[in-house]
Amino acid sequence: MEQQYTRLEDLQCTYSDMYKDAYGIRPRNVDSTVWSNEDLLIAEINHLGTVIAQDMEMERQHEARVAAERQALAIKTQDICRASPLRVGLFELGACR
Repeated sequence: MEQQYTRLEDLQCTYSDMYKDAYGIRPRNVDSTVWSNEDLLIAEINHLGTVIAQDMEMERQHEARVAAERQALAIKTQDICRASPLRVGLFELGACR
């Protein structure tokens, strides 16, 4: 039989999971006024949602920068390969494709 959780327990689980998503660890020493108050938990959950969304956006921006840098490096490598008198040797080494 499946265990039924109270709304407060469900909010506590959500808070704990989202805290771990945001900071990489489970919350410790949570203020008991927050832990036992649904409204405060909801406010904290909303805050954690903002933290997680900001982290995801920073990660997306980082990935976009890395992709742009890789693309620029690939273009630069191709340009070097086209201009190099050692072009045949670079192709043999796999640097120019």
